[in-house]
Amino acid sequence: MSYVLLAGGSASAPTTVARPLIGPVRVMPGGYLGDDTGYRRILLNHDFPLLNRWVFDEAEAKRGVEATARAGFQGSRIMHLVSDDRDIHDPDPNNYWQGREVTKAIFRAAAVPALSYMRSFGLRVILTAGHEYRDRTDEYGWWDELTGILRDGGVADVVLWPEALGNEVGINRPWLANNTPAAMAYVKPIQDIIRRNLGTLVSNGDFGEETDLPNPDKPWQASLCGPSEGADLTDIHPRRHMPDSVRYPHTIWYATHYFGTCRKPTSEGEEPGENAPYYENKPWLPRNPGGDTFNGCDDPTYLFTRLAIDQMTGQATCYLNGPGVRRFAPLDSTIYFDRIAGALNVLPEDIATWQGDHNPSFFNRGKEFVYVGLLDWNQIDHPPHPVEEWTFYDINGVVDWDERQSHAEVPKGWLGGVVKGTYA
Repeated sequence: MSYVLLAGGSASAPTTVARPLIGPVRVMPGGYLGDDTGYRRILLNHDFPLLNRWVFDEAEAKRGVEATARAGFQGSRIMHLVSDDRDIHDPDPNNYWQGREVTKAIFRAAAVPALSYMRSFGLRVILTAGHEYRDRTDEYGWWDELTGILRDGGVADVVLWPEALGNEVGINRPWLANNTPAAMAYVKPIQDIIRRNLGTLVSNGDFGEETDLPNPDKPWQASLCGPSEGADLTDIHPRRHMPDSVRYPHTIWYATHYFGTCRKPTSEGEEPGENAPYYENKPWLPRNPGGDTFNGCDDPTYLFTRLAIDQMTGQATCYLNGPGVRRFAPLDSTIYFDRIAGALNVLPEDIATWQGDHNPSFFNRGKEFVYVGLLDWNQIDHPPHPVEEWTFYDINGVVDWDERQSHAEVPKGWLGGVVKGTYA
């Protein structure tokens, strides 16, 4: 089967990241993502104010890039604009983004050198924004300028995809999110500019709904797939309350890909990572430099299982830890930053295609299988075929059996994560 070539890349770039994406990232058969080597699991972190840090603290900006590569992430989701709405600086010291804003001037100064530095480590970026434009002409003009800067600066190949309507359209631009036809008409010129100047994949951004089909009881709300018109993938910021929402990415995959209602690749644009050891910032608490992830996930079992479900089902994943929002603390200073990507490497690159007997819970290839879930779900006790052998993994790696325990049982201490094995 053929695939669609949609994004640039360089196979010869020097890398230090363990799993660099090689060449153009593209849509593969079945509605998943791949590169020159085939199907790929895509896992990025967040470094929202990277370009601000590049201008005002280049050494720290570079240290964050190096930490991203060392930890095993394939790149970062960054802001090309944030705050300074309508290009007017807000001097209020209580402005959430004060000192971390990304303006047009900052982008012009930092985008090419910062992305060039990322490319030297084999890293890629997703571009998003949280900024109010002066008007439609200003927004279209900015897209033409920013994509031209990246193209002419020779770093278009670093971009996986831009989010054409920015970060969380449902919150930042509800007048578009609640009128899908108007939003799709508005975004079409931006899609055209991105494809003309960058040749990359295109996302329209997250619209705030988490269902695959329109809701007839709420006709004003966009579905997950409706707002991806003209784009190459859907974008979602799914529910964060744990443990209820651990399985939610699987629910989305089950509808869109297993049942085929919308087989575009899905970008899990903001998957909740940890704030720990920082506490989450709340209006009534003293400001904490590293606790910026709203409703973060500090539980290692839930964190690992949630992200493993993303990766198993072929959804590009953008992990968000507290310092990744505003970088008032070192990017790698949370507990699991340096562990999560490596822990997920137990999953094969092409795991999303392991649908040998079309089982939506156990992903099978011949006699091999992979299962991801929580022990409380009681599914591991009911495999589709008799199991010959299996190995259990959590965020720390292989979970060993107690020497007094039968290997046919679940090892004590395993509460959830990945199970790999073979059928008899």
